[in-house]
Amino acid sequence: EDIVADVGSQSALFIVNHPALDLGDSCIGCAWNHPATPWSEVNGMEIITGKWEVAEPTFVPTVIAQWDALLDQSHRIAAIGGSDDHRAGMGTGTTDTPLGSPTTLVLADNLSEAAIIEGVRRGRTIVQMRGPDDPLVEMRIDDAEIGDTIEKAGAFTISASVTGAEPGMVLQLWENGQLRDQQPAAEASAFEITPTARRVDRYRLELVSGGQRIVVTSHIYVSVTAVPDPVEPGDEGGCCGTSTPTASLAPLLLVLANRRRRRVHPRQHQAR
Repeated sequence: EDIVADVGSQSALFIVNHPALDLGDSCIGCAWNHPATPWSEVNGMEIITGKWEVAEPTFVPTVIAQWDALLDQSHRIAAIGGSDDHRAGMGTGTTDTPLGSPTTLVLADNLSEAAIIEGVRRGRTIVQMRGPDDPLVEMRIDDAEIGDTIEKAGAFTISASVTGAEPGMVLQLWENGQLRDQQPAAEASAFEITPTARRVDRYRLELVSGGQRIVVTSHIYVSVTAVPDPVEPGDEGGCCGTSTPTASLAPLLLVLANRRRRRVHPRQHQAR
């Protein structure tokens, strides 16, 4: 706790690396085994470190579950990816990767260290799990970008786009740690959301190929201030209340309208 507080007092970021990398005596101290961690002061967590082919099927699912469990407790923690290069690009071992593989994209006002740190602190990150050549995934709700918190009363639209999608890739929408819907990445345009409860919901996008994660975004948080009134049986007319009520949990409408591909936001920079 003292170390985390000391980092925060210097306006620096505290990021937990490879939290699920429990390799026993082969890597003493690699896993994050600190029950007293003050997670409200942790800024980021590595959801992947090292070689994608090794880490994605073995460690990533566990880390994503840990991340979601912490977010469920209202901690705001950014997704981070790290190449874990200890040999200045000269490593040739099973787990060695070049710098930038994976890559963390940071939405920042400029390329200064201060701006990038502030972007991470605000949760404005996207992780390209394999590296900088992975597709670019973008998400907005009106003018809100990844890392923002907005208020909504009633239905709203999550705009989504993928630049450089490969054949067969799928874009998934995750709501509060649960897969809500998905679309073919090449056709992705928007997800329509009708809230069912007053609460703060979080949304992220995951680009998937063959069941494996290629890109994972951090979240947009939506504070739901109002929801539609439930329809009681009989409210829609008829003498005996036998008409079918409108379902309060309507199926999600997939909007696959063709949209002009948006240019990469001028403030989207790569931090490796």
